[in-house]
Amino acid sequence: MGQLIHVEESPSVKDELLKLFPEYQKNLSKVGVTKRLLWEKYFKQTKGAISYSRFCRLFREWETTSKLSLRMEHKSGDKLFIDFAGNKLHIVDAETKEKIALEVFVAVLGYSQLTYCQAILSQKKSDFLSALANSLTFFGGVPQAIVPDNLKSAVTKPNRYEPDLNESIEDFAAHYETSIYPAHSGKPKDKALVERTVGILYSRIYAPIN
Repeated sequence: MGQLIHVEESPSVKDELLKLFPEYQKNLSKVGVTKRLLWEKYFKQTKGAISYSRFCRLFREWETTSKLSLRMEHKSGDKLFIDFAGNKLHIVDAETKEKIALEVFVAVLGYSQLTYCQAILSQKKSDFLSALANSLTFFGGVPQAIVPDNLKSAVTKPNRYEPDLNESIEDFAAHYETSIYPAHSGKPKDKALVERTVGILYSRIYAPIN
């Protein structure tokens, strides 16, 4: 789709767009809705529409000036938040006595905050997807969306608005009939729940065994 590019949009175009932003903000909380989709709809319906980059810039400015503080409201079966703990656990090889570092995968259901964690050898795609599949087995179901924190095992190209997903995670989502909805870069509220859970793991699992 071609984009209309203006050095400076007219005040009326900007004012009309600002009126739409509150509704757009609500729509962004829905699974699968992105700024790109909202802009495309706006572009088709608006004469003299501004470019996507300008649209994102104005939206970001509007969020800042409005001082929005959104309360994350979760529904049952809605989202599963996943991440790796920053600190690692270790095991010792019984024969070589070598100390082996383990990554700790964490998955938290948004509504119930039911948590699954698993120590795995690496954050490579094979280990990551195996742990993610194990978490779904543990929960006994599949959420509408899985929210990774821009993990390298899930996201090939981080982006504030639309990260690129790797093929393996997309195939995983297709197999389980769910969606992958990466947390926004620089948006701590998108990942606050799983970060709080990691803090609990540090106190209840890490501390007793270290």
